[in-house]
Amino acid sequence: MHVIGPAGARRPGSRRPRGRTSQSAVRPSPHGPFIAEALERRYLLDASLTSVDLAVAGSDQVEAITPAVAMDADGDFVVAWNQYDYDRAEGRGIFAQRYHAAGARRGDPIAVATAGEGLAAASLDVASDSDGDFVVVWQQYDLVDGQAVILAHRFDAAGIPAAAGPVTVASESDTTAIGYPAVALDDSGQAAVVWQQHDISNDQTAIVLNMLPDAGPPIAVQIDSYTGLDPDFGVALAIDGQGNLAVSYVAFDAVGDGNATLLVRRFDAQGNAVGQAVRVAQGDPSTEIEQPELAVDADGNLVVAWVELEAGRTRLLAQQFDAQGEPLADPNEVAEQLVEEPEAQIDLAMDADGDFVVVWSWSRNPGDPVDLYSRRYDRHGQAQDSAALLAHVSDDSAQPAVAMDEDGDFVVVWHD
Repeated sequence: MHVIGPAGARRPGSRRPRGRTSQSAVRPSPHGPFIAEALERRYLLDASLTSVDLAVAGSDQVEAITPAVAMDADGDFVVAWNQYDYDRAEGRGIFAQRYHAAGARRGDPIAVATAGEGLAAASLDVASDSDGDFVVVWQQYDLVDGQAVILAHRFDAAGIPAAAGPVTVASESDTTAIGYPAVALDDSGQAAVVWQQHDISNDQTAIVLNMLPDAGPPIAVQIDSYTGLDPDFGVALAIDGQGNLAVSYVAFDAVGDGNATLLVRRFDAQGNAVGQAVRVAQGDPSTEIEQPELAVDADGNLVVAWVELEAGRTRLLAQQFDAQGEPLADPNEVAEQLVEEPEAQIDLAMDADGDFVVVWSWSRNPGDPVDLYSRRYDRHGQAQDSAALLAHVSDDSAQPAVAMDEDGDFVVVWHD
């Protein structure tokens, strides 16, 4: 575990949870669907390095992948992951581990959902409210009929599951495919889940938002629909201090030129659209846009990060917007590599004041081990440091995820 900054130098605050989708929504194989070595967790505070890494899960017999992380107001956090135990069936599925702000474990790992025979879990996300209650959302595949469902499971701050158990958010059919779930949770107990839904019969992809009240039936809202699907894109979700939502996604042919466009749409706490979609970035025949990530502060100001692929180089960019959807500054170039498609993966988190951090991993060549970095920015978009190397990762896919509390303290998890 690595701690940055003086231990205990934390003020009371409320970290607003955000969704993430940097993990792939690839369907698992029944012959060892979880290819990984271990999860590592890194805890950071402000400025100076004072501690060491600590593994969360994984061993020679247990593979753990697709990590996700969320923080509460006091800096306590929860890590969720997808696990495959070669020896024990009860060790396969979605698990979570709670931690104190200083990095000590809180209780034993929680079995969020155990995958039985013929079932396999894939991509996932986790969100927390300011009190530490949390919700986990994930895809689960039936390996017999090949169809998937998206499920959500609530837990209180002590890790006790909701009496209702997992709730089905969305289901596939013979003509539809679903993927990339992301979740956000506000302090009133209302959760929101967003995902991609592809209609195979007409090649139309919809971005769907499902409001999950603490009590009562889900409320589904279709955000957008476009032609085509790229499994590398995905969708991201964030929530502000008033329960208002923002969703970022990549759509094809949004402006009639046949290329990809990165968009953001806002919704109020009831799921009603606020204004029109805001265009963040526009692709062209030589530029691909993928992996949108999104974070929002307490007042509704937001930042979007994404990966931009051009011939011979890859850029990581971030763009800030105010609560009305107006850009606050020109896009920040977070990092650049003069390598085409260097296995880049990115994530993003923001504090209540609008300061934010971007974390990413990439390799020099496809298939090579990757390096994991972070870079911090203030609310004005000014870089607070140069790119900080967090770890050398032996695998070619680090799958980094980050969460930040109200004061700007943050935690990074990754796969190694």
